[in-house]
Amino acid sequence: MKLKDVYEEIAEPEGVEKFIKQLETELKRFEIDAEVMAGGSYAKGDYLNDPDIDIFVIFDQKYKDKNLSKLLEKTLSKFKPELVHGSRDYFHIGQFEIVPVLKIEKAEDAVNITDVSPLHVNWVNKHIKNMHDDIRLAKLFFKSAGVYGAESHVMGFSGYILELLTINYGGFDNLIKAISLWKPKVFVDPEQHYKDLNHANKTLSSAKRQSPLIVIDPVQPDRNASASVSTESFSNIILAANRYVLNPDTKFFRHHETTVKELSKNSKNRGTKLYIVEVLPLEGKTDISGSKLLKAFNYIKKQLRLNDFRIFSSGWSFNFLYFELYEDVLPKKRKHYGPLAWVQGSNMHKFLSKYEKINVEEDRLVVYIDRKFIKAKQFFEDVLAHEEVRLRVRGAKCLKK
Repeated sequence: MKLKDVYEEIAEPEGVEKFIKQLETELKRFEIDAEVMAGGSYAKGDYLNDPDIDIFVIFDQKYKDKNLSKLLEKTLSKFKPELVHGSRDYFHIGQFEIVPVLKIEKAEDAVNITDVSPLHVNWVNKHIKNMHDDIRLAKLFFKSAGVYGAESHVMGFSGYILELLTINYGGFDNLIKAISLWKPKVFVDPEQHYKDLNHANKTLSSAKRQSPLIVIDPVQPDRNASASVSTESFSNIILAANRYVLNPDTKFFRHHETTVKELSKNSKNRGTKLYIVEVLPLEGKTDISGSKLLKAFNYIKKQLRLNDFRIFSSGWSFNFLYFELYEDVLPKKRKHYGPLAWVQGSNMHKFLSKYEKINVEEDRLVVYIDRKFIKAKQFFEDVLAHEEVRLRVRGAKCLKK
């Protein structure tokens, strides 16, 4: 597949070099010893009309014990930057995200995780050869599959991971064929820091080994760069790769947002009960608001199950959550199980004291008690008022479809 077949013409970002020179001028004016370089996909030549461009301000080692964000903020004062909080605070000016980093030669010298970012750029640029469009194709493919992004609300594949994977496998076609055959645990080590996965596991922490995909960061051998990839994202990209291998088509590069209309049609065909919760996410960066929204979604799912509403399917977007139920009206009573009939002790005594009409189901005591919610509509009215939902979205309204 060729990039021109699936993507519009890539527009060269304007004003990048001019802005870099302006930053360099300001650094000199404030007598700060630092370099300026472009970062991210722009610096590696595999951007896709990305809205934001990373700019690294690389401070000399003599500032190691200084607050780099404060130093940079003073330098940027004429631009009236927007402060963005992170592991080290950075700044937003127009289309640029200006990130302060410390100049290091190797990853172990980093004071903050962001200090390693220029090393990532340098490694990719050294090994990318002529695979810029292959990486762009990979990004489009993974976006279409809904697994592009390492943010906590996606738990998928970052742009850096796709660069490492495409380079490691030698291009887009080879990457997709390899993915179609993946099984946990996939081990990718571009710089061959380890003999095999067993050898790597002696160095990687348990948290870094949880993902079904282990990609050793070429500049940080003790880091699994794909630690954020969930089993679901891993499985989804394998499915997409197998479908593509069987029938290569441009549709695999176009992201499709599920609509309420589609969900309603599917629910009607399946004979299920569909509930749509319209939401307004919290203001701010999408990785934060998305994470909050996902927590609200998972809380509602958990409460549905605790109240015996069976979920046929569910999902979410930044505009709505949806819950497709097998049924939306339940019996007035629910079963509440007690101890085994022959087990004596405090649990048995408490159960006998609390309930009068007790039955036996096989070997366990059981009583029938009133449900809190008989109708799903009542449930949603109640759950959307809970703090676990209310504090994680600006607004939520349930609609039955």
